Amino acid sequence: MRIPWILFVLSLSATGLCAASPYFEWSPLARQAYEKVIQLRFDEARSLLQRLEATEPDNDIRLLVENYLDFFTVFIDEDA
Repeated sequence: MRIPWILFVLSLSATGLCAASPYFEWSPLARQAYEKVIQLRFDEARSLLQRLEATEPDNDIRLLVENYLDFFTVFIDEDA
């Protein structure tokens, strides 16, 4: 009786290990956000990045595009 209970508890605790892991993928939305950053259309890029975070929270390519956005913002605005 003890062994099935232990197996049941272990199987429940192992389900957390199957959670989605972060990934890098140039989805169409990520490409659009990147293109807006390169075109220096920062407001549109921020909007697309918010949508990307909402629809693909584990896609870490968003962080790369956000870093480009930050770089261009600081590089262009010399007073920052």
